[in-house]
Amino acid sequence: MWGQTAIITAAASLFFFDNTIVTTEEVREWNPVSGLINIFFAVFFIAPALTFLPQMWGLQPFYIPWYWFPCSTVFGSFFERWPLNKLELGMPRLGLLHTGIVLLLTLITELFLKQLGMDLFTTTTGPTFAAIWTTVGLGLLWQFNMWPFTQLSQPRKGIVASVGSLIISVLFYLLTVSLVGQENIIQGLYWWFNILWVQVFLMAPGLYDGLNLWQDVPPIVEQQQPLSLNSEGR
Repeated sequence: MWGQTAIITAAASLFFFDNTIVTTEEVREWNPVSGLINIFFAVFFIAPALTFLPQMWGLQPFYIPWYWFPCSTVFGSFFERWPLNKLELGMPRLGLLHTGIVLLLTLITELFLKQLGMDLFTTTTGPTFAAIWTTVGLGLLWQFNMWPFTQLSQPRKGIVASVGSLIISVLFYLLTVSLVGQENIIQGLYWWFNILWVQVFLMAPGLYDGLNLWQDVPPIVEQQQPLSLNSEGR
């Protein structure tokens, strides 16, 4: 419970709020302090609060399952915050609005999966498909840098990439079922979950800044000194 809540808290802080929930624009660039503050926020603040505080009042511990993670990374990455980025909102308003949109998209996705017998919350097949889709989506984003959809404009880029990743994910899901069997699909979940987190741990730290999808990067302006002639012609 602690780990899953920390995962989704860190993902929300990064993908929705550009890691500005507990750090200012200035502090965000001040490493390693910025990294330590964000780690503390996700691992030692939100997660313990949701896990342990309810038990102090005799309630069941609460946690945020990782099933919310796929839509935050896949939809958020493919659409590059379109059309919210057109509103010219700053943080935290943009982050809150983006969070609400992704939650809505996740609920809609859950309704479709439930019709296919792959409920995210009551079956093992739903989380297995979610793990496959996240792995495929992050692979398209990180390993291939959105190829072959790089030149498309939004929203075509987001729609085509989403549909393409879903088709690939369905094929991988059918392959997984054929290899392990429907009755042992939880083994497929473990395999895909391991692949997913190897991908996150190895690829995210090195490639996130390089994509420049969310973080503002000042343009490089070449400084040219104008030529001037003095009165003597020199």
